[in-house]
Amino acid sequence: ASGDVTVKAPDGAVTADVAVSYTALTAATAPAPAPADHVFGSQIFTLDAASTTFSRFLEVTVKYNSADQALAKDTKDSNIALYTYDSVSDSWLKLASALPNVIDLTLTTSQTTVGSYAIVIVPAPAPEPTPTPEPVVVVVEAPATGDISVTTNMMAALGAVGLSLLIGGAYLVSRRKSTI
Repeated sequence: ASGDVTVKAPDGAVTADVAVSYTALTAATAPAPAPADHVFGSQIFTLDAASTTFSRFLEVTVKYNSADQALAKDTKDSNIALYTYDSVSDSWLKLASALPNVIDLTLTTSQTTVGSYAIVIVPAPAPEPTPTPEPVVVVVEAPATGDISVTTNMMAALGAVGLSLLIGGAYLVSRRKSTI
């Protein structure tokens, strides 16, 4: 987006006008992958000044955004940094002087040459996966014969009730015969 990257050269940095071109890159077209345990943010790009070396420091300012902040560990701006690509080591090097400006969400560095730059983020750790509960095996056994039984006292009580009913019934039958 317009104004996301600005380059300012102080008076006397060059002896003639120099055109600086900007080329946006992606993680796939970046000259090297992001450093280990880091991810690229919203800005990966190359500035080219046709091999010009400046006699004074240029100020390169790069904007980052709320998506970069959301991706950063603990959503802290201190986990967002500006890196430059080093072709000798084929890796990205952190520009320690480019501290985040949390007011206008920028990172600014001073360089005498231009090259490839990237916003690199220490990402928040991935959430711990919810463990799958182990299945519980429930074994149901059929009751064994003899588990439930009538006790001797219960048998005696049932026998006494049966005998009482038998005697009561016989009495009623004999009484009925005597009244007829």
